[in-house]
Amino acid sequence: MPRAAAVERHSPHPVARAIAQLDASRSATEVDIHPGRGASAVVGGKRVAVGSRALFATLGWAIPDTLAQEMEQHRHGESVVSFVGWDGRAEGAIVTRDRSRPQWEQVAERLRRHSRVVLLTGAEHPNGYQAHVDEVHAGVPPEAKAAVIRRLKAKGRVAMIGDGSNDAPALAEADLGIAFGAPTALAAEAADIVIPGKRLDRVIDAFDLIAITRRRIRQNLGWALAYNVVAIPLAMAGILNPLAAAMAMSASSIFVVINAARPMLGAETQAEGASLSPSH
Repeated sequence: MPRAAAVERHSPHPVARAIAQLDASRSATEVDIHPGRGASAVVGGKRVAVGSRALFATLGWAIPDTLAQEMEQHRHGESVVSFVGWDGRAEGAIVTRDRSRPQWEQVAERLRRHSRVVLLTGAEHPNGYQAHVDEVHAGVPPEAKAAVIRRLKAKGRVAMIGDGSNDAPALAEADLGIAFGAPTALAAEAADIVIPGKRLDRVIDAFDLIAITRRRIRQNLGWALAYNVVAIPLAMAGILNPLAAAMAMSASSIFVVINAARPMLGAETQAEGASLSPSH
């Protein structure tokens, strides 16, 4: 346990942070982070690895059959298995629980009314989330997440929601990247929008705000085009008084400004103070 905690203290993953809190008696050096798989480091003169089966496969370290069979019961549900080993083999495992974000089921169902919801996770199993999404990709490393996003973009526009460094390549690849919660610096930099806080329904607010903004832009462009198509020829023909034309131009500009500002205020009220911050 002390060796695992020493290694995980250097990883930003939520599971790693939980394991790191179990012990603080040892320290680690020569840390090597394997995004989406785990981490390894030197603790007490030994190279220690903590992570998934994929990490041990990457390192070429063995997982004893008895340990693998014992952990098989945790492959389903909300449990996350982190194998711990040194000297080229797994010596044990730590089982943690993946707690779902509040309201995620309702948010997923609302999104599915208008779009296809795809789950991308580095975990080896989807922990029951597959019942509320249309497509699942489990055990996906960061670079493969970006490849999945590229494939999905061939079928339409793609929005990606994530919070970890592992999600950064996919956030950057998506048409719209949303960093949610308490994202890492890498995820926030790669995303187009940062939504801080714990309320997942603010993602819906973000999509509503984007839709309203797009609609108002089209309305303003349509109004400006119609005004110029009608007023300019009338002014050139002398039918429209120059003073009246100038006043109409001013009124048109005021209308565009008010129309542009109105939906922003309404969206903020609906979001109950949600803070939607562009990352760039």
